[in-house]
Amino acid sequence: MSVLRSLLAFVLALVLVVPATAGSGGGGDNAGNGVWILPRSSVIGGLVPPALTPPRGTCHFTNNAQALQMKVSAEVVNPIAFLVNPLSGIPIVLTSTIDTVTIPPSVISSLVTANVTSAMGTIFDASNRGYYFRLRIDPVAGTADIDIF
Repeated sequence: MSVLRSLLAFVLALVLVVPATAGSGGGGDNAGNGVWILPRSSVIGGLVPPALTPPRGTCHFTNNAQALQMKVSAEVVNPIAFLVNPLSGIPIVLTSTIDTVTIPPSVISSLVTANVTSAMGTIFDASNRGYYFRLRIDPVAGTADIDIF
């Protein structure tokens, strides 16, 4: 009987722990008024995900004139981030701190001025852990979405 109770306790603990460590679509302010807490990172390879790859999470920012902030998971240390202008192919280096990446309003307004409504980017650290992301801008509604891959 004690073996059965121990097994039941182990299964219950496993059920409670696995969702907490598996990662999700992120958390925090998914309404878009602050910092988006990103899901767990992955190893960044050499290729950007294909267009048909579904994102692991999306955050809607209600005002594309604000700084769009993303807090990386703990396994990404001192991230480097950039966004590629699809018209010129030139990477735009983004502001990053120890655990937060920011897309400044000036970057968004320059993309809108150039009639760019979608751009791909990468967030990574020295150990190649990080994310691919897509910024989608709706200049008419004045909103932005970030899809994380």
